[in-house]
Amino acid sequence: MTATFWTGSSLSFTNGSKTVTVNTGPSLDSVKANSSLTAGNYNEPVEVKSVSGNTIILYNNWPGSTGTTSATIKPSAAAAASAGVAAQQLITDIQSLVSSASATATANSFVKRDSNGRIKAASPSANDDVVTKGYLGSSATRDVISAANDTSVGKILTNVADFNFFALRDFGDYYPSANPKDIDAEPAGSSALYSTVGPGTYPLNPFSTNSGFVHIQTRSMYTGSAKYQYSVQYEGTNASNDAPNVAIRVMDNAGEGYTPWATFLHTLNTNLNEFGGGAGSVIATSRARKNNEILFYLPINSFAEPLGISVTDSFNLRGEDSISTGNEQLTLSGTFNTSLSSNRYAVLILTGLSGITQGGIYRLQCNSNASKLKVNF
Repeated sequence: MTATFWTGSSLSFTNGSKTVTVNTGPSLDSVKANSSLTAGNYNEPVEVKSVSGNTIILYNNWPGSTGTTSATIKPSAAAAASAGVAAQQLITDIQSLVSSASATATANSFVKRDSNGRIKAASPSANDDVVTKGYLGSSATRDVISAANDTSVGKILTNVADFNFFALRDFGDYYPSANPKDIDAEPAGSSALYSTVGPGTYPLNPFSTNSGFVHIQTRSMYTGSAKYQYSVQYEGTNASNDAPNVAIRVMDNAGEGYTPWATFLHTLNTNLNEFGGGAGSVIATSRARKNNEILFYLPINSFAEPLGISVTDSFNLRGEDSISTGNEQLTLSGTFNTSLSSNRYAVLILTGLSGITQGGIYRLQCNSNASKLKVNF
């Protein structure tokens, strides 16, 4: 028996008219020409010519009475046969696709599970591709950190705080001057980063109480007792010393206390080729090789040979205990000696001096705070 595939609960019929109006019922989109319509007020089927919107057009005038009633529509035998053929073809196509399923990563095939219930895929390329275990490497079989301060070997960090690795802290909260916190409060194998800006009093600052700096503390992974502290100053303390500084101190495993802070010297905080800068300060000491001549060796450390000197203001030649020799406000002009100088010493030869004794010890001192000598390369 041909199946009913359309039913409407309220349709309006007019005797002698080919037009039927659907008042209540589903869409007529699936109804095709040559389908057969049977209404509640007429027991014989009539043939449908076409449909449009909610209107059905019959091939012949409606022979039944005028009125509103329910109706059903069934496909024609030819339409049913065609649908059957299409369904059979669909089944055949599905069977073909299923039979081509592969347990390997084969292009344009259905995915098939292998004998272990697993599926295979090619390495990902686009952002929405499936990611395979081989693409992830060993991380695919690693556990993640499950709790704060979990130090298990081989686990994956989910965020910085899990391992307390360089956890950011602020000195204002964690280092009150009245009760400074120590690295002992951090777990073994951890590091903490502390930072501050602007003026304030911070007990672990090795540079100045009014300079911005960051402070790093670490503890040994294995013993938990060896401690290391690093401080980096990123704001200068005054206009003449606006250079970054780095310092370190260490506590040994025996717990004997921290060493003094050791400050790293670099090209921005130490001028290894400049001498002077303070009235009365001694820049070199030497013995007179003649009654009117002294050689001064200024220690330097350079890859290149010095080419000369630049001098600001003047210098004084004094004996021991800064006793005046009468050689005051020397400009040092022409005193640099190229042949005797090297990448370890800049040699100055002062000649034409008076009031000195051969073999005596003499000091070359700054005449003022502006007195400065710079070795050029």
